[in-house]
Amino acid sequence: MLAALIIHLDNKNKALESEIEEFREMVSLGYFTLDGKERYLPASTSNNIQQDDFIELFSHKKQT
Repeated sequence: MLAALIIHLDNKNKALESEIEEFREMVSLGYFTLDGKERYLPASTSNNIQQDDFIELFSHKKQT
């Protein structure tokens, strides 16, 4: 039982690490910006980033 719990938690940890890496990639591509209060906010369209591009990237990441 304990071994199954450890495996389950390890899998959840790996999934979380994957989500964090995807978010870091989106930040590096300019889809999010850090505001003055240490929060990440969606980048405005004034940065030449289209909403459709963000949706396409996010959808592609979720399918792989």
